[in-house]
Amino acid sequence: MTVCWACWNAESQTSINWQDYASLEVLGLDEIVLKKGHRNFVVIVTARLSAQRTVILGVLPDHQQTTVEAFLQSIPASLCATHVW
Repeated sequence: MTVCWACWNAESQTSINWQDYASLEVLGLDEIVLKKGHRNFVVIVTARLSAQRTVILGVLPDHQQTTVEAFLQSIPASLCATHVW
């Protein structure tokens, strides 16, 4: 997936309206570095929806385990049940 840098600020919101999503079949976590040679990482969280459309759910400010866990724990149980294993 190519990240549209022009969409960066639009997609990096502080909260997600989970009611906008009926299911989250596939989640993607992509760690990227903002500047090569520096330790300035972010995590792009994406979801492939049932219509085979991919959306950016969030841009996490770092790649720390606690940050990623907090995001994943914010997903409602009803949506977690729609995840395809």
